[in-house]
Amino acid sequence: MISEFSRLLLPLIKSKVVLFSAISLYSLGVGAKVHEFGPYLIEVELARTSILSKHDYSIAIAKDGLVLSRLTVASDSPRVSSYVTDMDENGMFELFVVIGTKKEGLHSFSWNGAELAHLNIPEKTASGVRVGVLPGVYSVRANKLRKLLSNEGNRATDTSSAKQYTYSVKQGEWIEIR
Repeated sequence: MISEFSRLLLPLIKSKVVLFSAISLYSLGVGAKVHEFGPYLIEVELARTSILSKHDYSIAIAKDGLVLSRLTVASDSPRVSSYVTDMDENGMFELFVVIGTKKEGLHSFSWNGAELAHLNIPEKTASGVRVGVLPGVYSVRANKLRKLLSNEGNRATDTSSAKQYTYSVKQGEWIEIR
């Protein structure tokens, strides 16, 4: 006899992407973001229950239907956005998790084919501007990590006067683009 859950998943078995997503979403809860990068599926989701801090999120990386790596990360906010890109063009992805309702926090990781490693992003530019610690908004656009710095310590709402920086993984530094 086939269970009701199995009957719902039976049509999805032919698609590994959908099957991985459906099983993960069923077991971990809704609201997960699933990214696809070549043969890898990367899922980032807020944890239902926290074991590390007030809020946690989990990262699961799968290939060919098998989970290769799973990581739980402490977070100060129940809001996370995730981005997967290959910024250094080495064929492996970087994962950026932007945290908070104001998108002011950042966790960054690099995949080496076997595990996620913390991607160390310096807080200063070559000229000494402390981009990493100044108030601002993180985003990932066109395969680039960007930070829009707040004007005079306030959250930037007028982007014409705010400074914007982009991080180069290849060069290992922040570069001002405005």
